[in-house]
Amino acid sequence: MKNLDIYHGTSKENAQNIISVGFKKSLNGDEYLGSGVYFFIEGVCCPITAGKRWAGSKYKNSAIAVIKAKINKEDCEILDLRVDENIKKFNAYKEYFYEKLKEENIALEIFPERRSNWGDKYKIANFIIDHAEIDVLIKNEHFPEVGCQLEQEQKIRAKVENCTIANVTNQSKILYTSVLML
Repeated sequence: MKNLDIYHGTSKENAQNIISVGFKKSLNGDEYLGSGVYFFIEGVCCPITAGKRWAGSKYKNSAIAVIKAKINKEDCEILDLRVDENIKKFNAYKEYFYEKLKEENIALEIFPERRSNWGDKYKIANFIIDHAEIDVLIKNEHFPEVGCQLEQEQKIRAKVENCTIANVTNQSKILYTSVLML
């Protein structure tokens, strides 16, 4: 299959803006797969359902939408972290990142002691994206917001991967968009 369908959950208002002017790359330090536009894709669960649930949890008092877009897999450098060999590549780049910090005399103490900090993951992912020239990073993940209604209501944190996400780091690779659901 040449194209990959990708789905983005958001508010109806944001969806209209995205269709008009395009996606806005997230540059927040809390995006653990680095800067980019985040989507759900076919994998662990239905990406439309995941997008709807995620948007519903974030935009509780707004109408929600799921935007469908496509990327051409043959025209993208994709690092799929569902594949063991690619996980090894990612970890090798991570080691390289640490070596570069040492070479440039950048103290590792810039990272909080607690390694689960989102900022650490964001900096590491962006380094790998830049050095490996990655357009799309794919990973199975657990998002509480994507769980079923009971999990959300009871705040159950099973920590079992419940969705597959794609961070499109190069927006020019997004071929087109359409609103699936309002």
